[in-house]
Amino acid sequence: MEKGQLNKFLSVIYSVIKYPAASNINKVEDLDYLIKGYTLAIPDKKILMLLSKFRDFVNKDMESKINYTWLQLIRLYSANDELSIKLFDEMFRRFLDMQNIKYPIETVQ
Repeated sequence: MEKGQLNKFLSVIYSVIKYPAASNINKVEDLDYLIKGYTLAIPDKKILMLLSKFRDFVNKDMESKINYTWLQLIRLYSANDELSIKLFDEMFRRFLDMQNIKYPIETVQ
């Protein structure tokens, strides 16, 4: 994947997480819709592969015996909508660290 394309995708995710009200994102399900829309509009196989690896990471991290989507597991372990976005952010940052990918907070301000 072109590094610029990855940076654009991560910048969108970061912006939405940092300013959820500006994007009308109130819960992790809204974030999932945004990601699905992004990947439909810009069908990059490597972004889809990154998201597939994130799904595997969430399943392993939460010790799931069944292969759930990251959305289902994050919702399950979140007490409310606001915490679901925070849990996604925490897990996505850890996942990117494991993949040696910089999260935009370090590069965009």
